[in-house]
Amino acid sequence: YPVAHAPGSDGHDTAPRATLEAMAHTSATLLARLRDPADGGAWATLLAVYGPLLRAWGERLGARGADADDLVQDVLAVVVRRFPEFVH
Repeated sequence: YPVAHAPGSDGHDTAPRATLEAMAHTSATLLARLRDPADGGAWATLLAVYGPLLRAWGERLGARGADADDLVQDVLAVVVRRFPEFVH
C-alpha cells in the first residue's frame, strides 16, 4: 500500500489512507476466505489491512510500542475467535 496518511480530527495522521480505503471495502471474497481457518493468506490480508488501523487507534489512546502491538494482537484474537459467528 502507498504510505499516504489520512489526518485525524486533531490534524495528526491516524492511519495510511490506502488502509482506510481498503477497510471501507472489505470484499465479500475476503470474508468468505476467512471462513477457512487454513487460508493463511486471507488472515495475512486482514492483518495487513486492519493491523495498521488498529495500531493507529491504539496509539491515539496512548498505547505505544509493545503495548500497541499487544492491543492489535488482542483485538485480532477476538476476531479470530468470534469470526464464525459473524454474518455479512
